[in-house]
Amino acid sequence: MTTSTPTKRKSTSPPRNPDTAEMTQFTGRLATYGFPPRMPQRTFQTREMSMVSDIVSVIARNNEVGLIDGAPGLGKTCAAIHAAQALNVPAVYLAISTNPDPNDIHRMLLTAIQGTRATGSRVSMEAQLFDLLPQWGGLIVVDEAQYLRYRGIQTLRYLHADGASRCSMLLAGWEAKKIVNKHEDLASRIAITYQFTGLDDDELVPFVRTCFPSLKKIKDTEIRQMNEIYAHGMPRAWSKAVSLCSEIEQPSFEAMTSAFLMYRGVAS
Repeated sequence: MTTSTPTKRKSTSPPRNPDTAEMTQFTGRLATYGFPPRMPQRTFQTREMSMVSDIVSVIARNNEVGLIDGAPGLGKTCAAIHAAQALNVPAVYLAISTNPDPNDIHRMLLTAIQGTRATGSRVSMEAQLFDLLPQWGGLIVVDEAQYLRYRGIQTLRYLHADGASRCSMLLAGWEAKKIVNKHEDLASRIAITYQFTGLDDDELVPFVRTCFPSLKKIKDTEIRQMNEIYAHGMPRAWSKAVSLCSEIEQPSFEAMTSAFLMYRGVAS
């Protein structure tokens, strides 16, 4: 099945001991390598989340590759993880660094799925993966896919090309489509491409009211005003601003405005 919908970076230091925070069992069916996005305590089903849920369902059922492109802070990866959880699909989250090692994909996958740090040569890790992936049969979520280099792209293509691996993949990142399209051998395997956008105008107030009940003092008009000036439809911006007001039981419009101004990269 082939469908096309038109249209940060992790430290470059060596991986830390997987016995610490980097090797986290985030939920019962999500293994991670790297720091997964912090999942909100409350969720509001936006149109983009519904679309990602449909994409995850299709690629997981058919062992396909999908790609979600979009600016940072829109909730691409959160939507993918939420969809996998809701659909009861086992998933691995991989955070690609800005300067990945050629063997990163093999090591990260094995470490995340096995729960113990992977060692050995590229060839031995590859052999282990081909033994392990058919038994696991889950979804590989590759975050910050724009940082993939040639070797990483070839690894993903090779793993997916082997039909016996029975795994699906979802690549997510900012301008990831541009990077992947330079490598036709992987690009040709992408069944669904989707351009992820921010909150729609009619979703904004219900999203804020549902996800951040502490903001009940703030008027709808003030929510729209802050979004237009600071948040620009980015769920991450709202989450960061609210977290900066965590010591205030019911933040005021003035407190939230100050929080947005303190959140670097949002004020404009």
